[in-house]
Amino acid sequence: MVGPAQVSAVMEHCHAGCNRVVGCVDWGENGLIAYGSESNVHLYDPQDCRVVRSLPGHAAAITCVKWIASAAWQGLNDSSAAILATGSSDGALRLWRVDRRGASSCPTLCQPRHHAETITSISAAPGVAPRSFVMATAAADGGVGVWRCDVGPAAASLEAEHLQRVDTGQGMQLATALLRRQDGTLLLACGGVDARLRLFVSAGDGAPFAPGCVLREAQDWIRGVAVADQGPAHGVLVATCSNDKSVRLWALRPSGAAPRRADGAVDITALTTKPQVVLRGERHVASLDSVLLGHEDWVHSVSWMPRADGAPLTLLSASMDRTMIMWRREAGVWMAVTTLGDAGPGGLGYYTGIASPGGGSVLANGYTGALHRWERTAAGEGAWEPKVCALGHFAPVAALSWGLGQGGSLLTVGQDQTARVLASAPGGRWCEVARPQVHGHDFTCAAPVPLKGDSAGAAQIYVSGSEEKVIRVMEAPRAFTRTLAAVRRGGALPSDADDDDDGGAAARVPLGASIAALGLSNKAVYEDDATDVQAGHFGEGGGPGYDEGPDMAPSSMPAAITGPPLEEHLSQNTLWPETRKLYGHGNDLFCLAADPRGRVVASACVAKTASAAGIRLWDTRTWAPAGELKGHSLTVTQLSFSRCGRLLVSASRDRSICLYARASAPGDDGAAPMFELLASMLKAHSRICWGVTVNDACTRVASCSRDGTVFGWAVPRDRDGSFVEGGADRLDKAWALPALRCGARSIEFAPGDAEVFAVGLEDGGVEVWQAREAGEGVAPQQLWAAPEGERHCRAVVRVSWRAGNVPGAGVLLATASEDHAVRIFRLRL
Repeated sequence: MVGPAQVSAVMEHCHAGCNRVVGCVDWGENGLIAYGSESNVHLYDPQDCRVVRSLPGHAAAITCVKWIASAAWQGLNDSSAAILATGSSDGALRLWRVDRRGASSCPTLCQPRHHAETITSISAAPGVAPRSFVMATAAADGGVGVWRCDVGPAAASLEAEHLQRVDTGQGMQLATALLRRQDGTLLLACGGVDARLRLFVSAGDGAPFAPGCVLREAQDWIRGVAVADQGPAHGVLVATCSNDKSVRLWALRPSGAAPRRADGAVDITALTTKPQVVLRGERHVASLDSVLLGHEDWVHSVSWMPRADGAPLTLLSASMDRTMIMWRREAGVWMAVTTLGDAGPGGLGYYTGIASPGGGSVLANGYTGALHRWERTAAGEGAWEPKVCALGHFAPVAALSWGLGQGGSLLTVGQDQTARVLASAPGGRWCEVARPQVHGHDFTCAAPVPLKGDSAGAAQIYVSGSEEKVIRVMEAPRAFTRTLAAVRRGGALPSDADDDDDGGAAARVPLGASIAALGLSNKAVYEDDATDVQAGHFGEGGGPGYDEGPDMAPSSMPAAITGPPLEEHLSQNTLWPETRKLYGHGNDLFCLAADPRGRVVASACVAKTASAAGIRLWDTRTWAPAGELKGHSLTVTQLSFSRCGRLLVSASRDRSICLYARASAPGDDGAAPMFELLASMLKAHSRICWGVTVNDACTRVASCSRDGTVFGWAVPRDRDGSFVEGGADRLDKAWALPALRCGARSIEFAPGDAEVFAVGLEDGGVEVWQAREAGEGVAPQQLWAAPEGERHCRAVVRVSWRAGNVPGAGVLLATASEDHAVRIFRLRL
């Protein structure tokens, strides 16, 4: 093992879903997609299909993300940096400097503070002065703030001055849009929960916004506003979308000079029968130009697509009906020219629809946290094809573990009630290849179960637990194994001859699974079931379903694919069949662990008494109970087997840790090995003990706690190396880390003989340490810590090293956090 100066690390993948909020994603001129995930802002490169950097800093969930167009604050050719504005649910605003590819540090330029509640919208327009822009922000406190921002050279600094709080009445404003016309006037459009569109006008940067007019035609909340300048002769076009499923277009057309008072000022009190605004002394009459009907659910956003000079205006709308529609005026009538989306039985729709800076791609963030992207196949009027984009959990991640698919795939589960499998593709890219469970309860734990005797065996079974008393056993279907093989080899599916090499066993493996419309259990689907599944009929006795509707959600037949699956495929066609349910716990499941040899599964549930805090063992050959281990009095927070399978260690809310040793080898009759208590430490820490792990040599146990301490404990052994029963309070402390800056939430030893271990912290930090021999004792030394742009922003609930790493290629470390993210690091130690 080398010193910290020679340790290198790179973040290979960040798997995090987008917050389910309108306006939480935007596409910048630098080609990067910025989106909010919990309180982090991720910069995603759609060309490399990966998150290049994260921007931590907000204390609450991100609700708004907005790239400030370069034309708003600098020359179009001066593109050394970009400015990103973000808002969060606690009313905080931040403006960031981002270099062209997001590779270097992204400092916070300014943190203007005015709002006290959730930021609902951010918009910007160019300022009159060079290198300045005007920004409007709306919040749940009902106000709209107007800011003037002056940008320093190379965007190294920024000063934001609050100019005005625009009075919008009692209703909360959900959307804003700013437009600077060629004559220098500023138009501010606002829409909110009172179903009114409000227009305000300012003569320039320093002039206050004055009320223009109030327009009401919508029948429900206005969720989005977009403004387009059609030139001096044609006026302004304002688009709004609403929860009444419609899109409305308002035209502000010039109608001559505005009336003036005797002193020469514009007389805004002159009687008129039509709503109007005055721009530079010229009256513009507002009229409803069109009502666009085509969506079947709430319309969440509207935006004008980029266009070349002389090209017609195109409006993009996104709806909860899982469609985006492009609207264009043809022969004087606004028509739907393109509809994009997905069809299927489950899931809801889109929140924000935006186009790339060049207009060749469109993007939407969906209900499942995924970013949906379509790309035009050719210039002009080519077809739109879906492309893989950012995916991930949209709620806190509960657990992760390596082991599926010959040990190289990562299983994650979260409170978004989904289980996901990540695998590597050629070129060092990672992608989600399956979503085995879409559950009805929040997951709390999961563990792959190897099928072979060694730890590197191909685990095609995993067990999962959630906020219920049942352990579910899931088996990989044939569609998954074939897709995984195709992704790893770069797109070629295994031949049918490969499936025949096992004597026809592949034909007996389910092709996939389906779930009943109101059920929780995944039912196996075989090739012979194709007709029934596609038709939505799957009766218990093989008979037809009821005539009034399908008893299975209609979906396409599960099938292997040759590339990374799209969100639509993952959410419908990658379920795994459930083969068993294990009953025995009296409370909700909390943690699971599987013996690396695949013979035993250990489980524990939420417990307030010693009788409920027992650790149950399950024989994986029969899935029958194989014993119960006592030692704790409250909830067991983590279970961990040694990689050789000889030791099982547990941590508990009662601050104790227990070490169990395998008392017997598997019997001749195939019975699972038994375990017995070897030693324990009743008060290992002063607060709850969150994590525990055993090294490969079975000589050390390490534990971590909310009190910010990490201790190493010596496993009791005699001179010949065999384990010695110690009893209560008989674990000797071998070493201790220096006091950490916050509580430690997770810990795990890396594979190998060296005592290298990773620690996940409650503030989102990830650190790698090594316990080195130093004289007569052991001195832990920090080898690496995740840098700011690659760390989590919430507690790291699990860290996991991949076993069986390729020599010379480094080791892989996966981390899971309450910030909805799973990160994979490659370290060269």
